[in-house]
Amino acid sequence: MAINLEDIGGTPCEPVGGTSGKIYYALLSDFATVAQPKNICDANPDNAGADFDDLSTIATNHVFKQGKCFKTIDCILETISLESKQIGETGRHLFENTMKFEVADSNEKVLGFARFIKNQNVIVLFEEFGSGRLRQLGSGRLPARAKDFTQLLEATVEGKNSLSGTFYDKNLGVAPIYKGDLLLTPQP
Repeated sequence: MAINLEDIGGTPCEPVGGTSGKIYYALLSDFATVAQPKNICDANPDNAGADFDDLSTIATNHVFKQGKCFKTIDCILETISLESKQIGETGRHLFENTMKFEVADSNEKVLGFARFIKNQNVIVLFEEFGSGRLRQLGSGRLPARAKDFTQLLEATVEGKNSLSGTFYDKNLGVAPIYKGDLLLTPQP
């Protein structure tokens, strides 16, 4: 293991939570290559991390297949949240990353999305509000999945009309930071 311990913590200028209100998603099958953070140790030195940053950062672009790109989910503001929880037994811990969100309306696209995405393998990105960092759920080996979808149409006129759901994954670490390009137009 070539990683040295580092000092962490401190207070950023403005330590705020929250997200941008948008989720970017694509099917795992839309990618030619899904980049990943460096490993703690690896037989190939090029794949081994040198510091904590390497272990939590996807530094290169994902490569889409021809005609594919990320699609956008516009969420109700302040409904996207991320929780990363350590799971597993001593000596073989992973993290389960859980992102909850809510989308307004019950139109055809929202309802069709819920039906379609429920059994798909996906890669999901979202932007932290305060820092602007893109965070990722899903990887090439352990993709993200959807669960716990609830479409709610309340009885009162001022009531809720929305779809809430969760994307989740299991990963070697907390949902990593994606520093590659956010490709929103189909690739030639």
